Amino acid sequence: MAKKKEPKKETLEQKLYNSAERQRGKVSPSSYKDIVLGLLFLKFISHGYEQRRQEIEKETKDESEKNRNYLLNLKTNYSSHGVFFLKEGDRWSDLKQVASSEPNLAIKIDKILQQVEKDNPSLENVLPDVFVTSEVKNDNLQLLIEDFDDIQDDEISKDTFGRIYEYFMKMFHKKSGEKGGEFFTP
Repeated sequence: MAKKKEPKKETLEQKLYNSAERQRGKVSPSSYKDIVLGLLFLKFISHGYEQRRQEIEKETKDESEKNRNYLLNLKTNYSSHGVFFLKEGDRWSDLKQVASSEPNLAIKIDKILQQVEKDNPSLENVLPDVFVTSEVKNDNLQLLIEDFDDIQDDEISKDTFGRIYEYFMKMFHKKSGEKGGEFFTP
């Protein structure tokens, strides 16, 4: 008796890309990539920030509350460990919390990314500032946030983000029909 072939399980990259593709709508892949990759970047740097914050909490458990709060909000305690500093209100968890009630998510996301750039000079003029000018609807942004929020903590690492970023760039390149040099430099 022949064994029944099991359906091939989607990779994390495929799941996330399929989620992004379902939401794309009328926006061209070359424009839409900035939206998707901007959200993914915020998700991943927030994860790194939260991990480092937990380490600082453990390191300062015997400190006074005033000193502990100071150390938890000291930018160099993050940047010296290769982690981007994120103020309260600028983290993935903050975006997720307001996603369903925010009347204009595009403005909120652009403001968050602008603040992240301001707090982390190495990101100056790097993060996309396209949400307000994009044609992606609020509902679609909400769905992307919900889908990307399903990434489990044990699936997140610097390598994971790089892998997903590279996969997305390759897939967006295929959809855009542009020449490789115009769109993606490995």
